[in-house]
Amino acid sequence: MKKRKNIIISSYVKKTGIGLLVSLMIVVAICLIKSDYRNVKSFSNTLFYIGAAELFAGGINFMGSTMVKGDVTYQLARTSTDDSIQKRTRKDMDSTEQRSNFVIHMSIIGALMICFSVVVSYVLL
Repeated sequence: MKKRKNIIISSYVKKTGIGLLVSLMIVVAICLIKSDYRNVKSFSNTLFYIGAAELFAGGINFMGSTMVKGDVTYQLARTSTDDSIQKRTRKDMDSTEQRSNFVIHMSIIGALMICFSVVVSYVLL
């Protein structure tokens, strides 16, 4: 059981690390492309904006998933398929898990980007 838990945690850390690396590469690309963004203050601001956008994306995903689950017409329409109650419930649980993982990853990455922004602005300025 402990080994499985370590594997799951390392998988989350790896996905979060990759997401953080991609976000940092986007920030560096933006700062290199825009010639007026080649200073520390604008780099810090870009880090903050990208982090806030990731937090916003996670929040929008969370709100959208709760709206779909609460939509009566959607739930009623799902009963017209040939799937059994167990299959529909399993699909709901799987999609809820995937959406929750996305929200968690985006929130962590967004918060880390904002923290990096604060560190860059106070340490390097």
